[in-house]
Amino acid sequence: MGYYNDFLSVLPKLKVIANQAENVVLENDESLEVYNPFNYGIECYLKYLEQKFSQCWPCRIVIGLNPGLDGAVQTCVPFTDVYSCKNRLGIDPTAYMKKYKNVVPEKYIYRSAEPSANIFYEALEEENYLADFLSTMLLLNAFPIGMSKETVIKKVGGFFAKNVTPNDFKGDFSKKMNDLSEDYLRVVLNGLYVCNIVALGRYPSDRLKKLGIKHNYLIHPSPIALRTQKISREKWKQDIITLIR
Repeated sequence: MGYYNDFLSVLPKLKVIANQAENVVLENDESLEVYNPFNYGIECYLKYLEQKFSQCWPCRIVIGLNPGLDGAVQTCVPFTDVYSCKNRLGIDPTAYMKKYKNVVPEKYIYRSAEPSANIFYEALEEENYLADFLSTMLLLNAFPIGMSKETVIKKVGGFFAKNVTPNDFKGDFSKKMNDLSEDYLRVVLNGLYVCNIVALGRYPSDRLKKLGIKHNYLIHPSPIALRTQKISREKWKQDIITLIR
């Protein structure tokens, strides 16, 4: 029995937390679109877990922030856009996603559209670690739901929206989001604290610190974050391999 079965056992708890997060977001800002993977595409993530961890447990964990519009919103697999899901994991998300808001994986199928996903998988491929690492490395997000606002910028999927993250909120609203994130991580990481855990970005790192979970930190690989910190793509790829090796 592997982690897949353990995840199935806590799936109802995780869905409750994700639904609570969705309700809190909409109560505080009705203008946001919310993407709760437990309502439209969790089967794709379950397929990923079944494929990798039906008979074993992960020894590495990479934790990102929350699902992004061009990435995990379309696949429900953290740090994985549609192209990577199909061509690198061997899972076609169009077979699992229900019709839901701006979830249109068929429009993303031919090329990588999520820079963070692309640099992550490039790092694994360039070191010839893709198969070995993906068979032992669990991909998670610190906050379970994706969020967006309307914008004038057109996404690859053809809709006009931009990502919203828990970092964008302040005050009591932020505290509620942080509490829900920590509840989610507490459940999904149960029994995995001895793994090599890497938090990509300050938000997941802060939540893990609050829970007292030992981990390594690396800046999130979004183009804006790397540009702001003057870190090259090549340097980031070297750093992630060093941390998860």
